[in-house]
Amino acid sequence: MSNYSQKVTLTEKGHVLIPKVLRDNLGWSLGDTIVISLNTDGNLLTLESYTGQQGNENMRGVIDNWGRLTLPKEIKECLGWGVADILILLQAIEGKKAFLKRFQQYESKCVICKTSEVIAKINNSGACKQCVETLRKSLAV
Repeated sequence: MSNYSQKVTLTEKGHVLIPKVLRDNLGWSLGDTIVISLNTDGNLLTLESYTGQQGNENMRGVIDNWGRLTLPKEIKECLGWGVADILILLQAIEGKKAFLKRFQQYESKCVICKTSEVIAKINNSGACKQCVETLRKSLAV
């Protein structure tokens, strides 16, 4: 899906810094208008240069003098993104597009026993094999 990725942080004002290497790869310059659209899965933003052919249903942002793109409040609210959220910025292999998604991290230790390696992920938390088996047995009763 991508040949470039980087973690970025959402600021209090909704800014996301687009690194220079990515702007260069995509042919984006300071002052360029970028179309921001929400993908159908509801948790991924597509960013692409405005060509004048995109419809009005897409939101737009401008890359400012510091290389930042401001995300519209409506999109942040729809995605549940907040201040200091860590986002993953990915460059598409084909075309001049980038993708933005919230970084999901979960503990590498079991959330129940805190000791074993995780084998199952449940709502950004992990559970080990022994605890999963214990839960299965207790729920089967």
